This record gives sequence, structure tokens and C-alpha cells, in this order.
Amino acid sequence: MGFHKEAIINFQVPYNYQHPDDKQFVLQQKLKAISGIQQISLAGSPPANQGINISTMKFNKDGKEIETSVEVKLADTAYFGLYKMKMDAGRNLQQSDTLREYVINETYARFLGYKNPGDIIGQTIERSRKKVPIVGVIADINTKSIHTPIQPLAFSCEAKNIPLFI
Repeated sequence: MGFHKEAIINFQVPYNYQHPDDKQFVLQQKLKAISGIQQISLAGSPPANQGINISTMKFNKDGKEIETSVEVKLADTAYFGLYKMKMDAGRNLQQSDTLREYVINETYARFLGYKNPGDIIGQTIERSRKKVPIVGVIADINTKSIHTPIQPLAFSCEAKNIPLFI
């Protein structure tokens, strides 16, 4: 699958999109105090799950606009480490309440015309008329069945919008 999944418990906490609160952060702090828990990550979903969030993204390369549908996942700074995902180039996401940067997968980097993952670092993707820099590239993971081709994937840290707890 491209990620570690053993001994990880995932669960959802209630989240009100219209009236967000910080209950997930309070729960996170209480869980960190339990000695048997080694790592905690707040995220929108585990790497592989039934539902998906798809967004249209645009990328300009050499004056040509490339538009594609991309699976988007919300993650925090601990997500890639928890699941032992391999960073091929660049760096991890920085903690942020709003969309500030992306880490993309190798498939998306290749789709945009970059054979060397490090060459896309610093380029920007446009989503909802906002240009967002690419700060990292992770090795491909299977977000669905291993029999399904890997699709373009982008991770962002938007802490105020993270409804699930992992």
C-alpha cells in the first residue's frame, strides 16, 4: 500500500463545519498524556479510505495550463511520520489553520511533467483561484485498492478544517 497501517487506531470526533470549535485539539492533548500512545495525528482521513475529496487544480508549465482532478487529503505535521510515508523531495507540511502549502505524490509530479521530484518544489498549484506552493513530494501510496491505478494526490494542513482524529 505504500504506508504503515499496523497498530494504528482511527476514529472520528464530532465536527460542526458551520460552528467549528477546538474540541479535537483538547482531545489530542488529553490523549498525548496517556503513556501507551506513541504518536497522534489529526487528519481528514487515513491514507486509504472509502470516501474521497476531489478538487480541480491548475498548473502552469512553460506557458501551458494543465488542469486535472486531484484527490485532496487534510493532514497535520505528524501524519507522514505516523504512517511512515517516504518523503522523496522537499519537506513536511508546516502547521497551519488555513491552506498554505501542498505535499503532492510522485504520480502528480510526473503528471505535471517532472521526472525528478525535487524539480517541482517551489512551483505553485492553483485551487479556487488561490496559488499554493508545493513544498514536498511523497512516494506514491495506494489510497484505494492495490488493483486501482494511483491517481494525483495532494496533502495540505488546514487545522481548523480537520474533522477526524487519527
